[in-house]
Amino acid sequence: MKYVAQLVWLQMRKSLRSRGVGGTVVYLARNAGNLSTRLRRALLEATYDRKMGVQTSRLVAATDLGVDRNKLGDVAVGAISGSAYAPSPAWALPTILKELNIRYADYNFIDLGSGMGRVVLMAAELPFAKVVGVEFSPQLHETAQDNLFRTSSRRRAGSVELLLQDAREYSPPPGNCIIYMGNPFRENIMRTVLDNLERWLENQPTQQLYVVYFIPVLAELLNSSSFLVKFKEDPSYIIYKARLGGNCADQAQTSTEKVKNRTEPQLRGRAPV
Repeated sequence: MKYVAQLVWLQMRKSLRSRGVGGTVVYLARNAGNLSTRLRRALLEATYDRKMGVQTSRLVAATDLGVDRNKLGDVAVGAISGSAYAPSPAWALPTILKELNIRYADYNFIDLGSGMGRVVLMAAELPFAKVVGVEFSPQLHETAQDNLFRTSSRRRAGSVELLLQDAREYSPPPGNCIIYMGNPFRENIMRTVLDNLERWLENQPTQQLYVVYFIPVLAELLNSSSFLVKFKEDPSYIIYKARLGGNCADQAQTSTEKVKNRTEPQLRGRAPV
């Protein structure tokens, strides 16, 4: 709560300096809805680790990942944080899943570049058939394992698995899948991952596949992919859907319309965002 109060004060002080008292009052009145959402998201982020009894928020430099130095060039680095690891914000997954009109038990959920496991922990609280986290840093993987153990009583997924593995060598399990990526790779790794997903889909042409790309730095690669089409676009993320025929774009539009009235998934012990 102290963090949130500080954040609000800093934003208010910035607004007062740039807009003055009158301008700040007008700004607050016009943007009350957005400010409320931002405040809820900030509160959720500030309290997530403490509420869950885990450690997922710490930023980690590339040199502290415990991987071969020759592979550090493959790791994406946050433009703002400058770190090789920063968690997806706690509001992200519930917001993204709200866009998908799916029955969770019919899908596997895979986080490529799962880090300390925050997204895996959140997905594990939903009744997915299987939840998998794939991470190539031994240090991050070890922390994720500890976090998963600490939250085992909250688990609702059919199974949860954390793999210490290069994402280029991973193949999703059979069945419908949601692939989540929080800007984990550079371009060369992303190209290989996309090629692997396309081959996987060719062997399972009737399966549904969604690819969620949070902080879509390399969106052009996915946009130009022959097997993916945009399902939903937001400034923070893009959801892609695998092509299942010539009318995939129409299917995506129809699905987007269907999810407008869908209730947002609720993760236990957590406020809606």
